[in-house]
Amino acid sequence: MNISKLNFKNEDKYEGKLKDAKMDGYGTYTYANGDKYEGEFKNNKSEGHGIKYYSNGDKYDGQWENDMRNGNGTLTSQDGKKYIGEWQDDEMSGKGVFTMTNGNKYVGEFRNGKSEGGIRYYSSANKYKGLWKNNSQDGNRYTGEWIDDNNNKKKSIYGIFIFYVVQVLIPLKPYFCKL
Repeated sequence: MNISKLNFKNEDKYEGKLKDAKMDGYGTYTYANGDKYEGEFKNNKSEGHGIKYYSNGDKYDGQWENDMRNGNGTLTSQDGKKYIGEWQDDEMSGKGVFTMTNGNKYVGEFRNGKSEGGIRYYSSANKYKGLWKNNSQDGNRYTGEWIDDNNNKKKSIYGIFIFYVVQVLIPLKPYFCKL
């Protein structure tokens, strides 16, 4: 297999190995929209390990199957968000860690791109350990003021909260009640 260069009518470009006139082996595919994929191909599709650089500044480094993110991989967004974990059919699915731009972190299960069970760690050292359903906390209810990821004040939330207080003589005891 020799290195070949292909130019497509839609202005996409490929440079890499071919097998039976198809992209197969290591190569670089540059899209007309500015995206770029560097990695393994099989039968004209991204297959195996590869890195995709998106024109908006995002980057995915991981496993590919049938032109989709499948297996383990890391998606880093240009605004600082990061997901490290399992993928299925281009969706976060399985075990993973999602870190938000404010330092908050979710560790647990994902299904169809949404959190489904795990622990939420807040940059303030507080954490939520409880049920998750459809990307939302779901479980016991905590009543009190808190700030969400978008800096909006909230009055109640679901789950078990563990608070860490530094240099305070009186421990913080949040109020919990069962629904």
